[in-house]
Amino acid sequence: MNWTYQLSRYFQRYKDGIRNHSSVSEFIQQFSGWFRTWASDVSAAPARFQDTITSAPEKHRNLTIDHISEEIERLLMIVERECGTVLRLQKGLAKLTITRAQRNQARNTQLERIYEPPGELRVDGWRHDNDYAMIEDIRIAPTHSELFSPVAPYMPVFEPDAPHHLPAGSMERHLDIQFRLLREELM
Repeated sequence: MNWTYQLSRYFQRYKDGIRNHSSVSEFIQQFSGWFRTWASDVSAAPARFQDTITSAPEKHRNLTIDHISEEIERLLMIVERECGTVLRLQKGLAKLTITRAQRNQARNTQLERIYEPPGELRVDGWRHDNDYAMIEDIRIAPTHSELFSPVAPYMPVFEPDAPHHLPAGSMERHLDIQFRLLREELM
């Protein structure tokens, strides 16, 4: 798997979480405050409470705390940026009256535009040596070629109207989607 693809999927999930759940922003702010309190307490001489990090050498403890602090700051920046995006979207949607059907149609059009089927059905050919249209042909363990493929893997969208190479509403389609998503999570 391409590590940049995996990282982008992780951050996209987080961004979606911020957009779909308004309490995430408040939780991250609280979490940041809790971290600052913890860092202050374990760095105090003597430490204000017992933690495994208090027994580490001061240099290692400070390095660990600095590293975690950088990650939390990055997380806060993402939250602030996405909260701003949500507010701008909400203001824009308040001005526009778009029906649910129009939103679904726009989403389906976008999904159809970016859809690339698996294996031999793909216009540009196979992504790697374990890219097949039928899941029974796919090896469960990833191949070397699959792990280092520069092309993102085929990941179907689990929605009834989303494009897919198998018939809508069929058990084969349902199993195909479940198998591919589970396999991707395991990798």
